[in-house]
Formats: sequence, C-alpha cells, structure tokens
Amino acid sequence: MMLVLLLVACSQNSNNDEPSPNDQTSSETIILYYSDDDLMDVYKVKADIAVEADQTSEQVAIDAWLDGPEEPGLRQLLPAGTTAQFLRSEDEVAHVSFSEHIREATVGSGGEAAIVTQITMLMKQFGHAKTQILVDEQIVTELLGHMTYDKPIEAENEADFEWYTAE
Repeated sequence: MMLVLLLVACSQNSNNDEPSPNDQTSSETIILYYSDDDLMDVYKVKADIAVEADQTSEQVAIDAWLDGPEEPGLRQLLPAGTTAQFLRSEDEVAHVSFSEHIREATVGSGGEAAIVTQITMLMKQFGHAKTQILVDEQIVTELLGHMTYDKPIEAENEADFEWYTAE
C-alpha cells in the first residue's frame, strides 16, 4: 500500500513539472481594420494577440477587432454587445457568425460597406479569400438594408489600405 501511494505521489509531481499542451499560448501580430471618425476611410492597425492552444487565431482576431481601436480618431462601427464566432473555413471561405446585435448598427450604406470590408480583410490575413457573414449561424440576405449577404464576399487588396497614423 505504501508503495502505491509513493508511486502515485511521484507521478503527480512529474505531471506538475511539465506544462500541459492546453497551457501553451502563442503571440501573433495581426492587422485590424477600422474606420476613421468621419467614415471616410478604412485604415490598417497592427495589434498583438495571444492565442491559447484551444483557440483559433481567427476567433482571437475577431474578438480583438470587436473590442475596438485604441487609436484616437478611429472607431468601431458595431454596437456594444455585438459578438461574433469564427465557425469554420471551407474552400478558403471563412464563416463568421454575428449575434443579432449587429443589426442595431446605425450606419448608412457607406458604414455598412466599411463593416464588411473590415471583416473580410480581417479574415483574408488568415488565408480566407472570401467571408460568409452569418447571423446566429444562419445565412441572411441583408443586415442593415444596403447590401446582400447570401453569398461569400471577396476581400479587397491589402495594399489599397493605408496604415493609420494619428495626426
């Protein structure tokens, strides 16, 4: 009996000395996209994210984007409380599902186009040429009344966006 207790204690100590695979975190530098306060342009901003072993880079990037910009002069166009989930990738198409809160955004057609651009460009850096935007995991035909969403949307060219510099 004493030998069994000693063996169990030793095996527990050896497990505590080694980090488990779930404790691993990697750091990545990504690009987030935000509109300026006047909704005239979409800008690129570098951000560092920490991705845990049980997370995808896409999900952590989406969460960082939803948190909004730290830079003065840029803004998040989605209403507070909006959440999103990276569901999957199929044939270079990212499937990103938003909560119903996304429908409460108060932007015109230019603002809606900026939101879509930001989402598709965010996903493009992870190898997704197109993004299917969903609401509550369902394909929707429209969000804010200005665009259709029943098909995946192709991302633009990253070179078309400038890095943001506060003036």
